[in-house]
Amino acid sequence: MPKKILVVEDDRSMTVLLGKAILDVFSDAEIQWASSLEQAVTQLIQNTDISEKAPYDLIIADIFLEGNGTGLDLWKVLSGTYPNIPFMVISSISKDQVLNAVSEEQKKSLVYLKKPFLFAQCKQSIRNILLEK
Repeated sequence: MPKKILVVEDDRSMTVLLGKAILDVFSDAEIQWASSLEQAVTQLIQNTDISEKAPYDLIIADIFLEGNGTGLDLWKVLSGTYPNIPFMVISSISKDQVLNAVSEEQKKSLVYLKKPFLFAQCKQSIRNILLEK
């Protein structure tokens, strides 16, 4: 069964890179895109079914997005609703800054990739997350 991944990123060049990394690791992956918190929430609602199965195998989100809200806001909401969906945060801010913005419980499951990152690092992070599932 193909992996279903939601990428929440407002930088077009970064979406191209992330899409290529995902497809290099899982060539049959189904990727959905959002550039804002609002779009991501809409995607989640549209892809949630009555079986209560998690709508995605992985969510990758930048911290700073278009509009109101951040990738961390999305993670905070999802960690309560779908605690089993792996969530990878990408940003140019330091990991310490990210850790200061989340709860102790969330720190345990933080997967963080600092921009700029190497393409190989991105692929390895995606592979590690999805193969752990």
